Amino acid sequence: MRNLLLLSEPFGGGHTKAAEATAALFPSWNCRVVELASYLDPILAKHISKGYLKTVQMAPWLWRKIYSGQPTEAAFISYIYRKKYGSKLATLLFQTKPDLIITTHPFPALAISSLRKYNVHIPLIGIVTDFHVHSSWSLGQWDVLCIPSEEKPDWLQSTKRLVLPTGIPVAPDFKMKQPKAIAKKLLQLNEQKPVVLWMGGSEGICNNMEWIAPIQKDQDTQWIFVTGHNQSLYHHLKSRFEHFNHIKVYGYVDNITTLMDASDLLISKAGGITCSEAIHKELPIVLIPGLPGQEEENCSFLLRHGLAVTTTTTDILSTVHRILCQPNLHSHTLINMKRYKRSIESNRLSFICEALASERKVGT
Repeated sequence: MRNLLLLSEPFGGGHTKAAEATAALFPSWNCRVVELASYLDPILAKHISKGYLKTVQMAPWLWRKIYSGQPTEAAFISYIYRKKYGSKLATLLFQTKPDLIITTHPFPALAISSLRKYNVHIPLIGIVTDFHVHSSWSLGQWDVLCIPSEEKPDWLQSTKRLVLPTGIPVAPDFKMKQPKAIAKKLLQLNEQKPVVLWMGGSEGICNNMEWIAPIQKDQDTQWIFVTGHNQSLYHHLKSRFEHFNHIKVYGYVDNITTLMDASDLLISKAGGITCSEAIHKELPIVLIPGLPGQEEENCSFLLRHGLAVTTTTTDILSTVHRILCQPNLHSHTLINMKRYKRSIESNRLSFICEALASERKVGT
């Protein structure tokens, strides 16, 4: 049995979800998913995660500047990984004995790349989990880079290494749809009324929820709120709407595929994983203002390719009602979603991995 090591990072929930979804492509392999920073130093990982969340919420302009600047911070992090935690990283490789390594974040890709000077030559595949390919991926010595679409940034145009448009990984359940009536029944929803799904990402980040006040009076539309790990938002919405049967509030859940199957519309920030899941479900997407940097780039991509529409916080309800009342507005988006899914080669990754593992040169 081949061994596959999938390296992620605990910064947001998307990278690990992508790693787990990728592992599902290899049922005959022995797969292990590791959030590298948490493995090397849990305290450091918590500080980085908290620092990231505080920055995007309190100083979004600063994160935007960091994200759009030169990828020097990525190189610095990988340097720290190698210099301070080199022996622990080597122990992980010794214990797992991977035939191949897949990373869903640039940091682990750079850390593994830095070991090649010590004759550690394990095939390395990078998987991009946003619709924008960040330049920090350019610093890694990957053998294959899986990107979200056929669009390549300028720095990738001249590479001689293999670049595959595989899309952003999603769990197998998102590539299937159960009948809407069954999904609604499972969730105890009215089968005759439309459902709007609001998602705030794994951390439930939101800047303005004042727009929700009128929905308690609108009995003709059912609402589902998923607040992720944001406990304060969960308790606020739960207490506010506990007496309204047409409004359901959840925290962090593992049945998103059922929630999407039951829904007629998704309201979300432009998170790479969530939007990719919705595209595979062919669920109309209304994008609301999200995080600076990656989500701004994701939003730009989705709008450019006609895969979503956008709205301001104050216009959410009017946008929702317009789309629900005019289903034909989604027909063009549906065509674009089908076209996008045809353009990516998600199934090709497993064949490439088999070939790379077979040709692997074991370092000494």
